[in-house]
Amino acid sequence: MSSILLFGGTANDRESIVENTLGDLNMEINENNPDLLIIEKEEKKRSIGIEKARNATKFLHKKPFNHPNKVVVINKAELLTVQAQNALLKTLEEPPAFATIILNAKTETSLLDTVISRCKRVRVKNTKENVTEGLSAKKILNNSIGEKLAWAADYAKEDREVVIETLEDWVSELRVDLQPKDAYNIELIIKIKKDLEKTNVNLKLALETLLIKAK
Repeated sequence: MSSILLFGGTANDRESIVENTLGDLNMEINENNPDLLIIEKEEKKRSIGIEKARNATKFLHKKPFNHPNKVVVINKAELLTVQAQNALLKTLEEPPAFATIILNAKTETSLLDTVISRCKRVRVKNTKENVTEGLSAKKILNNSIGEKLAWAADYAKEDREVVIETLEDWVSELRVDLQPKDAYNIELIIKIKKDLEKTNVNLKLALETLLIKAK
């Protein structure tokens, strides 16, 4: 049927869209459903490897058992390795007529361009009111250096995932009415966000680096 990339919003926002999409396909969400495969990162691993991608492809190329359709959902698709993403390309481009594959990712930019181009892209609306909570990117980036560093020290006390989601919100905010300096800041934010996702960089240091280098 189709290949869908869900991105943006919070994890709960995206999960709601996944559930709605499965509901539209009359697909029950339970581990005993033979026509639904939900792929998650294994607990002790930092990425989703090529073997899971190959399993998804094999699953989708077998005819449905109880339903008109078969569906694969890959949660935290941003954690797919490059090799895993490449292994999915052919299936994403030409899924079987009865197949749907849903990539549930934090951001669009966290996946390969070749993956993005093969999917129907769905930007998920963020239900959080971050701007009204004083987390507006433009407001914080326009502060004095002292105010920026004080904010970084305080916000670094938050959970790492919360900070990453805030940076994702900043990217979305800065893309509205895009100015030359916003493009630079977006690239910088994306780089820092990827460092936070893929390395053990200190949270306070990462935020300080971002705010000092931002224009």
